[in-house]
Amino acid sequence: MGRRMRMLGLVLALGTVLGASPAGAGTEEWDPWEGFNRKMFTFNEGLDRYVLEPTAKGIDWAVPRPVLESVDNFFSNLRFPVDFANNLLQGKPVRALEDFVRFGVNTTFGICGFFDPSSAVDLLRSNEDMGQTFAVWRIPPGPYLVVPVLGPMTVRDGIGLAGDTALTIPTYYVEAFYLVGAQAVNLANQRTLYLEEIAGAREASLDYYLFVRNAYFQRRDALIRDAIRNARAGRFDYFEKADEEELYFPEDDAREGN
Repeated sequence: MGRRMRMLGLVLALGTVLGASPAGAGTEEWDPWEGFNRKMFTFNEGLDRYVLEPTAKGIDWAVPRPVLESVDNFFSNLRFPVDFANNLLQGKPVRALEDFVRFGVNTTFGICGFFDPSSAVDLLRSNEDMGQTFAVWRIPPGPYLVVPVLGPMTVRDGIGLAGDTALTIPTYYVEAFYLVGAQAVNLANQRTLYLEEIAGAREASLDYYLFVRNAYFQRRDALIRDAIRNARAGRFDYFEKADEEELYFPEDDAREGN
């Protein structure tokens, strides 16, 4: 427990450093390390084209779609501590309780999470992470960064990823070798599920780097806006705005140069 608290403390301390980001530094506009990022993107693309994509095609040929979806359900169920903790940190106790119920139902009736009976009764997965939590806390995103193997993120989301890792129970009870193996299986499974979508995006893009960057920011923006909106619905006001109907989004100030 002491190790976990030290890691979380470090994550929160590092998160506050992002408050020093230049005021005019936007999200999609702020890619000051583009030269480095493009090199890392090329490395990741090579890894995908020559290792991950062929593996995914083999899996797609050999494994039925329902099995792939069951594996995806299993790994999604293991993210319960991350979703649960971040809902609490964002001020959404009811949603956290729903996560708890969902985890219990899927682990028991869903056979260790391989099936998803919770969705049939509208207990949907939260899909929360500490990057969203930092956004709710008004911590700026920092610059865009492409990390080898891990892919695109902002500095805020990268620090959040470290925090999510600290919240994951298997990190403390499962040997690193097995954790890496499990993540490799999850990655290959995810890549298989999105074979057609990724192929179509590559074919349609004039600059695939820009496409991935824009898609990343659009998805994160949607997730963050939903997290902030739901936090307000829970009456946990982190925003200090006089107008209760107005939502605060850290990225808005950056885009406007405020």
